[in-house]
Amino acid sequence: MLGPRPVFLLGALLPIMVALAALFVRPSGRGVATRAPAAREEGPLGGGRARLVLIGGLAYAAFSVGLEALAVPFAQEIVLAVSGALIVLLLLRIGLSRAVAVSAFVIFLYRAVPSVGQGYTYWAIDRLKFDAEFLGLLAQVSSVLSLVGLVLFRKPIASRPVSFTITWVSVASFILYLPSIGLYYGVNEWLGLSPRTFAFIDTTISAPLGQLAMVPMLVLIARTAPAGAEATMFAIMASLMNLALSASELFTRYLNTTFAVTQESYEGLGRLMITVGFLGLVPLLAVPLLRREEARPAVSSVPAPEEPRAQSPSNAL
Repeated sequence: MLGPRPVFLLGALLPIMVALAALFVRPSGRGVATRAPAAREEGPLGGGRARLVLIGGLAYAAFSVGLEALAVPFAQEIVLAVSGALIVLLLLRIGLSRAVAVSAFVIFLYRAVPSVGQGYTYWAIDRLKFDAEFLGLLAQVSSVLSLVGLVLFRKPIASRPVSFTITWVSVASFILYLPSIGLYYGVNEWLGLSPRTFAFIDTTISAPLGQLAMVPMLVLIARTAPAGAEATMFAIMASLMNLALSASELFTRYLNTTFAVTQESYEGLGRLMITVGFLGLVPLLAVPLLRREEARPAVSSVPAPEEPRAQSPSNAL
């Protein structure tokens, strides 16, 4: 076993390796001289506006660190609200169409669903006697099967409407979450299975949904990005996903406080898990809105080909 310090060291070296690898990337020289000046002036970040965004990002980071350093009450909530306002301003900058607004709402709602938190892990270690080695095994199996499911099902998911994918992924996630709730209430004992066997089977069945849930989000971004601002739209939506994950962590903390689930107390864990399971169905509320948007005729950004001009008799000769 490597131990915690070598593992954290390896994790810290990964972004450094990526940054060093970027130094060896060389853009293609073909057409750079002719296209670069125009590219700098066009688009939502052209005309020097990228520098303004960079300065604003640094100021926002300093603002967030300052709130935490000064221990301002509700600092996380304030940062979350300011982040949301900045993302809305960026969306308005690139063009906040109806399709973009619906996509942003669906993505935020889908990713902001809270989780159980660490209370379940503490309970599994304390009551079920799951050691770090077995929990690591479950995490590895879940990661591998998630990638396998992504490779096998990415094309069928990308070809279907996003509303359809969100519906069946949400329902399937709810159904596959029930065994975890059953494990807390001792369903494995009724079935004659040990807790480890029951947890391993549950992880094996539910793991492929881990990465599949990201596919409809990426498809939604690709389909609603304005022409010429695809990269900018993806960056903003990625920020929106991170904002939604922060909101999810905040909601998770609220739920753990409400049900009094701590590292020492697990009495409310069962009710917390049931609540989280039903909250996982909340994204279904956005499906009718998404279906109406999908039913709208798509406006093509590709210009129609010009009709051939009739040739004069002299030209025809």
